[in-house]
Amino acid sequence: MSSMGESSWWSARDIALGAVAVGRAQQVPLAMAVGRTLAAEVVAHVDLPGFPTAAMDGWVVAGDGPWTIVGTIDTGIPADEFWAPGRTGDAHRNRWA
Repeated sequence: MSSMGESSWWSARDIALGAVAVGRAQQVPLAMAVGRTLAAEVVAHVDLPGFPTAAMDGWVVAGDGPWTIVGTIDTGIPADEFWAPGRTGDAHRNRWA
């Protein structure tokens, strides 16, 4: 017997979903939307930002290690602004701006 007793996870999920009242979609000003659930997907018309960036804090490295830390870059800075083509052995700290 599972720790959930007689109900399987899927049965418990169905019970929980059945207890939720689903209303009709409403349009509200953005400032009034806090705490609400979207009625449809939000899709961007263009990729933002328009260049490759790191998705989280971390490290940018080139080549096989060991690496030498040569600087810190802010997330969103295009690689060609801090990385010399063909250079290996360098590492940059990446941080959220």
